Amino acid sequence: MGTVFARLGHEVIFGYSHNPQKLQRLAVSAGAISGFPHDAADASDIIVLIFRLNFHGQVHQQRRRVLQ
Repeated sequence: MGTVFARLGHEVIFGYSHNPQKLQRLAVSAGAISGFPHDAADASDIIVLIFRLNFHGQVHQQRRRVLQ
C-alpha cells in the first residue's frame, strides 16, 4: 500500500521491518524513505498501520511508544 501512495506522489516513510536492508530496498524502489516508526509519526499528518495479524502484540507495543 505504501508503494502505491509513494508512486502517486505522496511522501511515504516506511517505518518498521525485521530486515532493515529489505526495508531500505523497498523504500528506494518505491521512491520513499525508510526510518523508525517514531520518525514516521513525527513527520506525518496521516499514519497507516499495516501488519500481519500474528504481529498484533508487537505493533501495539510500538504504537504505545510512538504515541507517548
